[in-house]
Amino acid sequence: MSISGREVKARPRKRVRLPLLCALLVLWASSSLAEIPQRLKDGLSSSSIKVRVIAVSAIAKTKDPRAAAMIRPLLHDGEAAVRAATVDGLVLLQDAGAAAAVALLASDPSATVRAVVARSLPLLEAMAVEVDVGDVGDLSGKASPALASRLQSTFETELKRLVNGVKVKRGGVSKGYGAILKVRSITRGKDGSNEFLEVKCDLTLVEYPGKVLRVSSSATAAAGVEGSLPVAMEADLANDSVDACAPSLARDFAEFLQGRRGR
Repeated sequence: MSISGREVKARPRKRVRLPLLCALLVLWASSSLAEIPQRLKDGLSSSSIKVRVIAVSAIAKTKDPRAAAMIRPLLHDGEAAVRAATVDGLVLLQDAGAAAAVALLASDPSATVRAVVARSLPLLEAMAVEVDVGDVGDLSGKASPALASRLQSTFETELKRLVNGVKVKRGGVSKGYGAILKVRSITRGKDGSNEFLEVKCDLTLVEYPGKVLRVSSSATAAAGVEGSLPVAMEADLANDSVDACAPSLARDFAEFLQGRRGR
């Protein structure tokens, strides 16, 4: 079992959205993906077979999840060498969602492509994983019932963006993983003359069958205003803080899944 945590706080500002932006920037800055050079993107449409092959391979080596969508179209390239390199690239990118498209090349005219598919398809299929995000709750005793649902939906969206081929469900997963999400606490605080609302959210990652605990993680975000914080603003600030916490928890989950795939 591994335990990880991340805490993010935004200093109060006059406008509500600015503290949220600060929280998001801190959350995302630590795991921002390197931009893929334009020359490699351009190489995908080069008239040179060699350049296309090199571009596909180099882009795949970035291991940027967004890269899979960039190279998938080259599964239909007119040159066998490019198609084969693309299949290998999708395996390197752990793009389980590409399994169906790769399977269509099992009868490719090129023996080289067929051999690459035969080797790669089982690997891609094995990468597919189901994640149950149906277990959510609000333990703060202060928020509206909608806050837990907001944590759930934002977490789902971010996890699907981060992990290629993940199948997110709300219940019904017997083999795969579960994300138990909780709004742990909501507290008011002061920073000098300013007041803020701090929200803590927890993730417990379990593996099925058996619901074995694998990872526990938490994220905290705060947003506030100059001066006194009106009670009427608490719900809005709580929503903003959950929106900042959920991507952090999703990244912890994604890092675990990608680490398991890399074994």
